[in-house]
Amino acid sequence: WDDSLKWTGAVSGTNHAYDKTYRISYQLVPNSLWPSCKVAAHNNWSPGTEFYNQVQLDATTTADLSGSTSTNVNTRMISPPTFTKNPKNGTISAPSTANFTMDVDIPQRFGITGATVTDTIYDWSPTANAPLYQPGTATFTDEFGDPVTFTENVTHRSTGPTDPTTITWTFDTQPAYRYWENPKSAPLNQCPVSVTPATPYWGNCASRVHISLPISIPDDEPDGHVYDNSAVLVLPDVNYQPTDGEYAGIPAFNYGFTLTDTGSIRVVNPSPAPPASKWGPSYVTPNDEADYGIQVVIPSGTTYHDLAYTDVVPDGLEVLSIINKSCSTSTGVPCPAMTRTTLGPVVNADGTTTIGEFYDELGGVPFDRYISFTVHTRVKDQYSNGDRLLKGDQLTDRVTGYSNEDDLISSVPAAPVTTALYISQPATFTSLVDEPDVRIDKVADRPGPLAAGDEVNYTITVTNQSNVTAYRVPVEDHPNGALINVELRGDTSMATKGWVPDDPSLAWEIPELYPYQTYQFDYRATVGPDPQTEAAIVNTADVGVYQARRDASPLNREYDGPSDTVTIRFLSANLQVAKVPNPTAADPCVANDPAADSQMTSIGRPTPWCVTVTNAGELTAGAVVSRDML
Repeated sequence: WDDSLKWTGAVSGTNHAYDKTYRISYQLVPNSLWPSCKVAAHNNWSPGTEFYNQVQLDATTTADLSGSTSTNVNTRMISPPTFTKNPKNGTISAPSTANFTMDVDIPQRFGITGATVTDTIYDWSPTANAPLYQPGTATFTDEFGDPVTFTENVTHRSTGPTDPTTITWTFDTQPAYRYWENPKSAPLNQCPVSVTPATPYWGNCASRVHISLPISIPDDEPDGHVYDNSAVLVLPDVNYQPTDGEYAGIPAFNYGFTLTDTGSIRVVNPSPAPPASKWGPSYVTPNDEADYGIQVVIPSGTTYHDLAYTDVVPDGLEVLSIINKSCSTSTGVPCPAMTRTTLGPVVNADGTTTIGEFYDELGGVPFDRYISFTVHTRVKDQYSNGDRLLKGDQLTDRVTGYSNEDDLISSVPAAPVTTALYISQPATFTSLVDEPDVRIDKVADRPGPLAAGDEVNYTITVTNQSNVTAYRVPVEDHPNGALINVELRGDTSMATKGWVPDDPSLAWEIPELYPYQTYQFDYRATVGPDPQTEAAIVNTADVGVYQARRDASPLNREYDGPSDTVTIRFLSANLQVAKVPNPTAADPCVANDPAADSQMTSIGRPTPWCVTVTNAGELTAGAVVSRDML
C-alpha cells in the first residue's frame, strides 16, 4: 500500500471510517501485440488490445457485519506499426538481380500523411566500378499488389566502396479495415485504392506498403562481396482523434514512430545441384496408384543458376500428375518466393516417362530450405512392349538434379534436361510388383465319426500371404445336407448371409485384407436325425473372386481364390475287402503284399487265394455277401 494515502479519521457520508487505501499499479509491456493480422484476423477488430481490470473489496466489521463493493477500469492500447527489411544475411550468385524489400504495416483505421522511408545502401560494385541502384527502379505496392503513389529523392549516390547511396521515399498510407469487410467499396475508411481487381479481397486487417529495391549484380562480381543496407521509417508525430466507432471512448492521442531495420546480401559463387532424396512404396500391384516423394535440401547460403530436377519414371508406371508441392525451412519461417515450373511429363522412346520441376535462379538465405514434391502414378497392367507385369518385377524410379555456373537458360527447358554443367548423383527407389495371395484353411473341432444329434464346430481361417492388400474378398461355405441348426458364432460383422433350410449356405465379405492379415469365421451345426442318407459330412469353404485395388474398376486384375474341404465320417459299419495270392495255403492268410499280387500256376494245379473281409467301422454289418469274380 501507499502510506502517503493513509486516511486518518476520514468519515464517509454514511459515517463509515476508512483506515487505509491501497493503490496497485500495473505497467503494460511495450509492444505486447497480436501477431500479424494477415494470419490472425479477428471479428470486431479494434485499434489495440484492451486490458480490463477490476478490484473488489470484501470487509467484515467487528460487529460481524459484512459487505463488498467493486469497481473496474479499461485500458486501451493503440497498436504501433511494424517495419521489416529483408533479406538479412541473404546470398546471391552473379549475374542476377537482388531485391531488398521493406514492409510497412500500420494496424490503425486512419490514414497517415507524409510517411518516409530513408534507405542507406552500400551498392558500390567492384566489377562495374559504379553504384548498382538505378534511380526510379524501386516499386511500392499495397497488400493487393496495387501500386502506391510515392516520390523518390536520391539524396546521394555512392562514389566508392565506403560511401553508401542514400534514397528517401515519401508516401501516404490508407486506413486499415475490419475482417470480412470489402476494402474496395464504400465507405472510404475501408482502404480504398485506385486500381480495382477483378475480384474483391477479404480477411486482411492492416494497411500495408511493400517496397522493393532492386540491384543488378554484374557477372564476375567477387565471391564474398557484401551489399549492406539499412532503412528508417518515420511516421510524423501527429495528434489524432479518429471518428471511426472503434475509437469510441478513446481521447485524442499522438501517433508517431521512428523504426529501423537492416539487411544484407552476400555474393556467393553458384553451387552444383545437391542430390535429392527419394521414397515410395516398397510393393505395388498392377492398376493401383503409387506415389513417389522427392525432397531436395538447399543448404544455407548457397545459390544456383538454372536449377532443375527431373524424375525418370520407369516403364510400367503411368505418370498422372505432380502433387504435394511444398517448401519448408530449418528455422520455421516461410520459404522466400521462388520460381517453380513443372517440366513434362514426356514419354521417352524406351517407355520411361520424365517429369520434374524447374527453379531457375535460386538465391541464398541464412537457413536450410526443404523443397519437395510427389510424383503421382498408376501401375500399368502391361509394359510398353505388351508384356504383362508379373509378381517379383522391379520398377526403379530415378531423380537427378541439374544446374549451371552461369545463367544460361532464359526460358523453361524441355524435359528431360539433356545438358548442364553440374549434374547431381541420381537418387533411386525400387518398388517390387506383388499381387494378393489369399489362402483359406478350414478345420472341425471333432474328427468323427459322428452320429445323429452330435454338434460340430467349424473354423474358417482366411489369410493374405502377400505384401499388397486384397479388396472385397468373398468367402462362401455350403454345409453338408446332413447338418441342421447351423448358426454363426464369434464375430459376425462381415457376414452377408446366414443359413436357412431352404438355402443352406453361409457367406462373408472381407472389405480389406491387408498384407499377412488373418480373419477367422466360426459356425456350429448339429448332425441331423438320419445321417445315413449321406456317406459322410463333406464340407467345403471357398474364396471367390477378389481384387487388388481399393477402387472397383473393370481395369482391375481379378483373382479367383482357393477352397478347402473338411470330411467327417458318420458312425457306421465300414467294410473293407482284400484279396492276395496264397500259394502255400497258409492259414491265416498271408499279409497283403502289393509286390506279390500275382502267382504262377499250371493246368490242373491248385491255385489258392485268400480273401479277407474286415469291418473297420463301429456298427455291425449284417447279411454281408462277398463275391469273387473268377
